[in-house]
Amino acid sequence: MKFGIMSDTHGYIEQMQGVLNAMSKQHHVDTIIHLGDDMADLEACIIDDHVSVVAVPGLYEPNWHHPHIDRRQIITLKDRRILISHTPTKESGDSRDDIDPSVAKKKLNVDIFLHGHTHHPTAYRREDNLIVINPGHLKGTFNRGVDASYAIGAISDKGMCIDFMGLSHERITQTEFIF
Repeated sequence: MKFGIMSDTHGYIEQMQGVLNAMSKQHHVDTIIHLGDDMADLEACIIDDHVSVVAVPGLYEPNWHHPHIDRRQIITLKDRRILISHTPTKESGDSRDDIDPSVAKKKLNVDIFLHGHTHHPTAYRREDNLIVINPGHLKGTFNRGVDASYAIGAISDKGMCIDFMGLSHERITQTEFIF
């Protein structure tokens, strides 16, 4: 099961469309996950019909404050529970019903936590065994001290591989996790 992860597109539609095309045609992903800022950018893009899309709003978009749009969601890919969020932590604007990422593993039995917001690509395993991934950003070519990037994930029964990709769709780095 392959999936693409992007975040912090901030209106860079042409760049985002290039990444969506690569995710679909080059990497053959089944699912694309957009981690906010700005999930509405998806509306301006063409996405292949065979690819499912999941998105959450970011802090700097109107949908963050929409009462009927979840700021965080738990999805399941290949029998793994995945929390998706724009922010890595609970925010002051969150409602009391919003999922708190800090307790996702213990209280919600989440295996993987995907977030954006910081613009810095990361992949690591926390002490509680939760796998945490940030795909980076697609805001221009360079922002907050890092080059633009996105991630391609592959989940099997035994583990997960995350490839961080640059804008020319070359692999920057790869991280593997064993379940």
